[in-house]
Amino acid sequence: MMPRKAAPLALACEDLARGLALSVAAWPEPARTLVGSGLVQAVIALSVATQVALASPARRERALGDADVALITLRVHLRVARAIGAITDGAHLARTEELTRVGRMLGGWIRSIRDSSPRTGGGPPATGA
Repeated sequence: MMPRKAAPLALACEDLARGLALSVAAWPEPARTLVGSGLVQAVIALSVATQVALASPARRERALGDADVALITLRVHLRVARAIGAITDGAHLARTEELTRVGRMLGGWIRSIRDSSPRTGGGPPATGA
């Protein structure tokens, strides 16, 4: 069953993916190929990871970690896009605000899972040695 609190995150990721893909499609070459393709791959990875986390409780923690990495990757690609002039400062600010919103939702979900995990001794897991 899908966690109801997490559904807005998945929808926000899909909206972000759609908006960024449409934006990148209008970029001139070589920015579209050099930076845009990586940006689109990262936003798709973010969207897929959130969908996996919603659909598969057994893979949720790993998928949320993957989503977190994709979000960091997106931020880097956006900074590079701004640096090479593929997007304006205003567009960068707007996208960064979207990523911040997504990051807050993602971080909240990660914390809620971490806080609800059973507490063990607090140390590293025992090895079979």
